[in-house]
Amino acid sequence: DLLIEDPEATDLLKEEAAAAVLPVYSFDANVFANTEDKVRRLFVEGRDWTARYPGNHKADELRTLLLDKLSIDIELQDLASLVRLKFPAELEEVLVGLSAKIFSQGIILSKNLFIHGEAEHGLTLRDLLGAERTVRVGDILDIGESERLFADELEKIEIPARSRTLLSNLGQLFLTANVTYNKIETEKRKAQARAEVGMVTFIVKKDRVIVRKGDEVTA
Repeated sequence: DLLIEDPEATDLLKEEAAAAVLPVYSFDANVFANTEDKVRRLFVEGRDWTARYPGNHKADELRTLLLDKLSIDIELQDLASLVRLKFPAELEEVLVGLSAKIFSQGIILSKNLFIHGEAEHGLTLRDLLGAERTVRVGDILDIGESERLFADELEKIEIPARSRTLLSNLGQLFLTANVTYNKIETEKRKAQARAEVGMVTFIVKKDRVIVRKGDEVTA
């Protein structure tokens, strides 16, 4: 008997194994930590400003300060509202709390970036500590969805309409992507899946006729 290796069948199984590996996405918790820090600093700077200049409602000066110091570019109308309200702690806590809830779900820049079969099979979401879970595309938000969810959650909170509009605008300012495609880890797992596939073989039994004189020989 002959034991024959079948490289074509082996390659096919290797590619099937690689295709079964879910794309890996990195969930960066530091994005929210940085966002919270920026929100806190915004309100601290705002309260300091209104304390130093209680009669000064020139929000354009504060806007320039925030842009230079914190790289936060708030619409002048929204900033003027915050100045009038003296940057209340209540709005700060609502903004941070809702942002934490939205960020925890995971935000990707655009779902047009899902080009690796995520819609059909899902994806692996992996945090910075290596913990991971399998999620569906619908469990992840894109920027537009995160802003709409933020606005929906605001509707459930008992606050004045003006404050709700202001917070909604601020949410759009601070919500950003914290989920990105991890190409290196995905390719590493695909390579490992290929390596785990053994060589496909078949047996040609002794005395079996393989080819006769005059036959066209195939691979």
